[in-house]
Amino acid sequence: MSTRRMEPVELVEASGAGQATDEVDRARSVVGERLRRASGWVRRHRLTASAAAIAVAVALVVPGTLSVRAERARAEALAAIPEVLAPMDAAPRVAWQSAPARSDYVVGLPGRAWVRDGVLVLRYQDGADRLRGIDMRTGDELWTSDLAGAASGRAEPDARPVRGPRIAVDDGSSPHVLLRQEEDGLRGIDAPTGGTVWTAPRPTSDMSSTMLVVDGLLAVLVSGAVEVRDLRTGAVVWELAPEDLRGESLVTDGRHLIVLGPGFRRTVVAHDLHDGRLAWSVEPPVGIHSLAVVDHRLFGVSSSGIVAFEPR
Repeated sequence: MSTRRMEPVELVEASGAGQATDEVDRARSVVGERLRRASGWVRRHRLTASAAAIAVAVALVVPGTLSVRAERARAEALAAIPEVLAPMDAAPRVAWQSAPARSDYVVGLPGRAWVRDGVLVLRYQDGADRLRGIDMRTGDELWTSDLAGAASGRAEPDARPVRGPRIAVDDGSSPHVLLRQEEDGLRGIDAPTGGTVWTAPRPTSDMSSTMLVVDGLLAVLVSGAVEVRDLRTGAVVWELAPEDLRGESLVTDGRHLIVLGPGFRRTVVAHDLHDGRLAWSVEPPVGIHSLAVVDHRLFGVSSSGIVAFEPR
């Protein structure tokens, strides 16, 4: 029986496997070295890194803080203007409706209506210069009174609705631009130089208009159409066509333009000041022909009396 002899065999490691092992080790070494360098940099520059993180935090917080401060300052400025309605972000409700009286129309006239100690005070002409007090809680007439001097003929002339262009509200947001109504249209005048910055033709030849200057925008109501322009450039931002309006009322709470919309009772409609989007609307109990703001409160005038609105 023959015996086979086993030859020794040399085990050789494949070249590819060795290369892969080398690459893994090399990658681990590189990563480790980078981590050591990074941790060393952080130890050497800990104060700088902390300052950078704080700077990023401040950069994020400061604009928000400035925005809040600016909005607060703007709200305070608007609160100082009695003809600006208190913020009304939702449709108001009707608080009361007074009995009709000849003096109702003066609610919408400058310097003819005030709210004092819970009383709406109206100054009007009825053969003499008179005052009328209306309870702000109920709408009931509290009293009437002649003004001193009226009997001697020294009463002021009867106040009539103002005709011609009138700036009803100006919050001072664009002090460098003056407005001037001329035969060929409305002009924006640069206050420092007196030069014309822009011109805008009137929608019609009627000179009767109401203008509001709020947050750098000019809102103009002329003959049943509303145009909102950038006061600096005169460019039209948005507008309402005559078929979307009734009457010639235009008031604001600093965030919205409030007008009388279509409908038998002339719905009270609020549009966003900056883009014209519909914000809210409310239908009054009677047909209103004009709106007015007296000491930050909203009123409607109708042939059936004064309608007072209040926030919900």
